[in-house]
Amino acid sequence: MAILHILDDTTPLPILTINFKADANAFVSSWKRLFPYAEYDAYEEIVEKPQLTIEDLQQLQQWKDAIELNLQKENVYPLKLENYLVIINQLKSEYNSDIFLGAFKTFPLLWYTFMLHIVSPVSPIFDEHMYRAFSFLLYGEAR
Repeated sequence: MAILHILDDTTPLPILTINFKADANAFVSSWKRLFPYAEYDAYEEIVEKPQLTIEDLQQLQQWKDAIELNLQKENVYPLKLENYLVIINQLKSEYNSDIFLGAFKTFPLLWYTFMLHIVSPVSPIFDEHMYRAFSFLLYGEAR
């Protein structure tokens, strides 16, 4: 059962209907086809690795920066993720919330949740777009 039905795909902004009874997997599958990310496969391959390299972290940061600005721009938030490589790989091997919090508690919220996603890919990336979608599904309006 699809959550998203395209009624008219001839306009730049298709007319959509939403099925609120569909499950989460249907939700993702339905929306995913409207937002193709050319780099997503490379991103997914990196984030699923059991251990990361400095080059992996640099690619993840470039991917995150490009998504944030919808541009190919580096260092939107100038983190030196390579300084966290040992901790990231330790957390990927065995997640510990105390270690995670100690290492990343000063990060801005969007980067904090992105780092949580990197060390534990089952954790979603939560950003302003996800919040608006959540609000819409919960309250019927984006807040």
